[in-house]
Amino acid sequence: MRFYYAPLRACNPVETAEGRYYQVAASVHYEVDRPRQIHPYADECPYCGCTGEYAAYMGGTIREKNEKVHDPLGVELILYVTIRGERIVAFDRLNRLADRYDVRIQEIAPGPERNDMTTGKIGVVYLNHRS
Repeated sequence: MRFYYAPLRACNPVETAEGRYYQVAASVHYEVDRPRQIHPYADECPYCGCTGEYAAYMGGTIREKNEKVHDPLGVELILYVTIRGERIVAFDRLNRLADRYDVRIQEIAPGPERNDMTTGKIGVVYLNHRS
């Protein structure tokens, strides 16, 4: 996971109906650990491969698989600590902050209104400090 807050540092808070928020961008790319000779992955892997809802990318390009399979799986991992809906041991998820913040999570998928997206999913996390 990489955070891209330096370019956003000069940004003003985003105004929404719910309040003001500062933006922090992060890139999350999920791959299970495997021997180098079969990297970037085995398409049939039940955890990071082109199975289930990602089967359409079987045999596709590395870039397509990264953007349409690994990126959405990374969003799922960071937001919910699950892969394909199955809980895994990784780290405390963002919702662990719920004792100090009101947390709201939104997922955005590409569509007609977001044709600028190359990745399969973006997670948006709103943290509102509790008074």
